[in-house]
Amino acid sequence: MRRSPWAWLAVLTVLVLIAAAFWLRTSDEQGRAPAGTEASPAPATAKAPIRPDAPMPPADLPAAAQAILPVEARDMLALAEAGGVRAACRLGSLLASCGSLAPQFYSEETEAELRVMELSAAGEGDLQRANQLARAMLVVRTRRQHCHDLPGELLARAGGYLRQAALAGDREALVRYIRGDAFVGIGFSQAQTLHNPHFDQWRREALTMLHAGFEQGRPEAVLLLLEAHSDVGGPLALITPVDPLLDRAYLQLASLVFRDFALPDDFRPLHPDETLDRQARALALRWHREHFGGRQFSVGDATLGFGSAIRDLENRRWVGAGGWRPACTEAEETRQ
Repeated sequence: MRRSPWAWLAVLTVLVLIAAAFWLRTSDEQGRAPAGTEASPAPATAKAPIRPDAPMPPADLPAAAQAILPVEARDMLALAEAGGVRAACRLGSLLASCGSLAPQFYSEETEAELRVMELSAAGEGDLQRANQLARAMLVVRTRRQHCHDLPGELLARAGGYLRQAALAGDREALVRYIRGDAFVGIGFSQAQTLHNPHFDQWRREALTMLHAGFEQGRPEAVLLLLEAHSDVGGPLALITPVDPLLDRAYLQLASLVFRDFALPDDFRPLHPDETLDRQARALALRWHREHFGGRQFSVGDATLGFGSAIRDLENRRWVGAGGWRPACTEAEETRQ
C-alpha cells in the first residue's frame, strides 16, 4: 500500500477535473489578451512566523469579512469562540471542506467550461469521463452555494477549530483533524499550507494522537492507520514513515477488527512476502487482543468524520460506510 509523494492526489479526481477546467478557461483568456499586456504580479503577503504550540489566531475578522458571512457561519463562529465543542467541530469541518478547493475553481465560468468538456466527452462516447465531469459540475455548484462568502482568513482556521473540538473529546473532530482535512487544497500554493499557523502543530501531533486512539481500541484508528500507510492517505500519509511490515500488519488487523472489511478500490494491493506476512500476522493478532479485546466492529461504526461536510463528495472509499451525513450532528453518546 505504499505511496509516492503525490500519489494521494488520485482520490481527488473530481477536484482535479475542476482545476483543469479552470486552467483551460484562464489559458484561453490569456491567449486572447491584447499584445503587449502583462499579468499583474500577485501582491506580496507577510508570512507569520510558525511557532511551536502557536495559539489559534484571534477571531476578530475584518469588519468587511464579518459582514459577508452567512448567518449560519456567523452563529457557528460565535459559539465556537465561546468554547462550544459541537460548533467548533461543525465550523472546522465546513471550513476544511470549503478549503479543499480554491474559490476561483467554483466560479460560474469554471462550471460552464466543465459543461463543454462533459458534452465533448459524451459526444466521443466516453461516458465514464462524462459522468465524472457531471459530478464535478455538481461539486462546483454546491461549493459556490456553501463556500463563496467564506473569507480566506476564516478558511485558514479550519485546523484550529477542529483541534479545539478534538481536544475537548469530540471523536469526529479528532478524525478530521488527524486526517489533515484542513490541509488539503487544490489551487493553493505550498507556501499557503506551510505557513498556515496550524499546520506545523498538526504535523507534530497528528501521529501521536492517532496512536493514542489505536492503543485505546478505537476502530476508526485502524482505518486512519490504513490511510496513513497507503498511496491515497492525503497529508497523513506524507508524514508517516515508510514501513513495509506495518503496512501489512495494519491491513491484517483491519480484517480482524472489521467483520465486513474490504480493501478499497483505490488501495494498491501489497506484493506477497512470506516472512513479512508472517510477522505482520503475529503483530495483528497481538494488537487485536491487547488493544481491541478481540472485539469486532462494522466499518460503518468507524467512519464518522471520513466524509465531506458538504453534500457533494460522499465517502465512497470504505465499503459499508453508508451514505452522506452532515458533519458533527450525531448524538452526543456516539461522539465521545
